[in-house]
Amino acid sequence: MKIVGVALIATFLALIIKEQKPNFAFLLTLFVGCAIFLFLVDKIFEIV
Repeated sequence: MKIVGVALIATFLALIIKEQKPNFAFLLTLFVGCAIFLFLVDKIFEIV
């Protein structure tokens, strides 16, 4: 549930920031996406 919360907050912030600074919104989305992926890599390796 923590991952979903972080993703929703990042999406909401990106939508707000996108109107003012599109580059910053892209970097925010990229950073959060990478952070979520890195968090899930450990869980994926446990399964495999």
